[in-house]
Amino acid sequence: PNTIKVQEGKLVRIYLDESVAGCLRDFTIREFGVRKYLETPQDFVEFTPNKKGEFVFACSMGMGTGRLIVE
Repeated sequence: PNTIKVQEGKLVRIYLDESVAGCLRDFTIREFGVRKYLETPQDFVEFTPNKKGEFVFACSMGMGTGRLIVE
């Protein structure tokens, strides 16, 4: 989805399904220091958001963006 809602202080785990390809698999959320290449649909990125707000996630090139809403 282009928008993901999560809770502040709770562990988040994000997977990318097989429809995501190329540079879009290099997943980043800069405000939380998240950057990981998710090579397969079984790979995931895991972090705990420590502040509320709306943040952008994207590939490392800044394309394929979406919103992470931390409530």
